[in-house]
Amino acid sequence: MYLRKDDSEAKKRLIGIKELAAYIGMGTQSARNIGKIANAEIHIGRRVLYDIGLIDSYIDNLHK
Repeated sequence: MYLRKDDSEAKKRLIGIKELAAYIGMGTQSARNIGKIANAEIHIGRRVLYDIGLIDSYIDNLHK
C-alpha cells in the first residue's frame, strides 16, 4: 500500500523539535523543556524526536 505525502503527514507520532515548537506554539527551547518534562523525548541514534501522544497527555493534565 502506498501512502500519499498528505496521508503520512497526518499520521505522524514522532516529530522533531521544530515541528514540536510549531505544534505547541512556543520557541524551540520551551518546546524542548516541555518534551523533557512530559517524558516524550525519544533518542534514535543522534536524532531526538518527541512523542505527540505524550505531549498531548501532558498538556491535557495541566488543566486538572
